[in-house]
Amino acid sequence: MAGDALTQDPFSAPEMTDAINKMPFVDDGLKDIIPSSSSEVMTERVQVDTETGFVQVLPISGRGAEPTPNQRNKRDTVDLKLPVYEVTDTIYERENLDAVRETGSTALRSAETRRNIILQPMGQSVTMTRSWQRCKGWLEGKIFDHDGSLWMDVFKRLGETQIVKEWDTSAASFDLSETITDQKEEIEDELGGFNAQRYVVVAGRNASKRLRRLKQVKEATTNAGRFFVQQRDNRKGVPIQEDVDIVSYGRQRHRLPNGNVVGFVDDDYAYMVPIGPGLAREIAGPSDMKQFRGQILDFYTSIRDLGHGKGEEILVQACFLHFFARPRSVVKVHVVGPVN
Repeated sequence: MAGDALTQDPFSAPEMTDAINKMPFVDDGLKDIIPSSSSEVMTERVQVDTETGFVQVLPISGRGAEPTPNQRNKRDTVDLKLPVYEVTDTIYERENLDAVRETGSTALRSAETRRNIILQPMGQSVTMTRSWQRCKGWLEGKIFDHDGSLWMDVFKRLGETQIVKEWDTSAASFDLSETITDQKEEIEDELGGFNAQRYVVVAGRNASKRLRRLKQVKEATTNAGRFFVQQRDNRKGVPIQEDVDIVSYGRQRHRLPNGNVVGFVDDDYAYMVPIGPGLAREIAGPSDMKQFRGQILDFYTSIRDLGHGKGEEILVQACFLHFFARPRSVVKVHVVGPVN
């Protein structure tokens, strides 16, 4: 192939794997809104420990009395399987004829350019898929396939259901601040041993428009003092309370195989999400190819020769899973009212 200049081959599996893992890709931005805890597993499954019950308040013991035995909470372990995503493309030998006639570093640069032209859209497809899974996994507790079909329901695996509320912004009695305060208290009940440092309301396109019409939101957008404080700690969105932001999230869209276009976040819904250590989880898993045994990477690549030496098929693979450690603490809100 064209990449043999200077005894280097840009199309070898190690070179391509290294190249795609160094490429910059455009992410959807949800990871910047909801900080996550990243970890790696060497198997195709991750074990999630769920714990029910409360830490006990100990009775007063007299000097020399028998100590109080610890009441162990009920613990269950649930396995969640990591999905595998793959995409292929083909580079034909005829596409490299010009590079073959070149020599030395010129040929190498030409081959690397061709390689990157192929790898870039493949890697971006994986990145888009990662964003799709991240939104649905963190906000919905569900892992969807590309066609919108349900691949895994984390709520069902944990024996839980998502809390769903309705905010009617057109109701005269609706008070956004009071509603958010009530919702925070309900979320705190679901967090158990986890702690929320702050909260973010991730709003779909129509939900965001309805919330922006509210007097409280309009006042917040023109409050310079709030934005100064927010900028200082790198927070995003409209600060409604000291520890609560509303973030519009309607820019990512996905076209299903049937032609329908859906938002990563449903247009008429918002999600109130607690932000704290260990809540949003991002798991990276291993490849099922032996050349990557024992390695955890964002992307894996493999190459297979076409018949009669006419080119090579390139495979890009990734294995990852996003879920929320306390999925019921993410509240789904149907925001109703006039859009315009």
